[in-house]
Amino acid sequence: MSKKIKNYKQPNQSGQTNVSEQVKDLGAKRQVIPVLIYGEKWEISLTDVAMKKWMKKVNDMKLELEETQKRLSDDEDDFAQLDDLLLRSFDTVLGDGAYQRIVKHETDSVTLIQTLVNLGNYLDSEFSKLNKKFEMQQMKQVIAAKKNSQAASPTLSPKLSAY
Repeated sequence: MSKKIKNYKQPNQSGQTNVSEQVKDLGAKRQVIPVLIYGEKWEISLTDVAMKKWMKKVNDMKLELEETQKRLSDDEDDFAQLDDLLLRSFDTVLGDGAYQRIVKHETDSVTLIQTLVNLGNYLDSEFSKLNKKFEMQQMKQVIAAKKNSQAASPTLSPKLSAY
């Protein structure tokens, strides 16, 4: 196992460690999107595992929610199906047990559906921002690499002759 290094002391040529250098941590930080729902803070992790799980299930749940809303009646079974769908949706996006924590603050199905829609819209917006940020970083790296390669191999410019 490796340990975190605060100040790395590199030995000099005589083997002594009096030269102190800072070691730059190049490990990328895990991306999270913080959200506040009914006074509780949630962090949605943007790991590949979480994203695959979320993307795979959310579209199916969105369609299922629309169908459930269309056929919703006063029947208790319809509301039980709706509660089950809300439970699976919130738990998929926010993590296991999220729905149980949220219904402590709000129990109205219509309000919870709107909250879920708001959450989905917000996450779509944040994903777009993160994708644009990532694309900009990639473009900057490409431009920097091109500048470095041009600086390393300068081209000869033709001399202008005076008439």
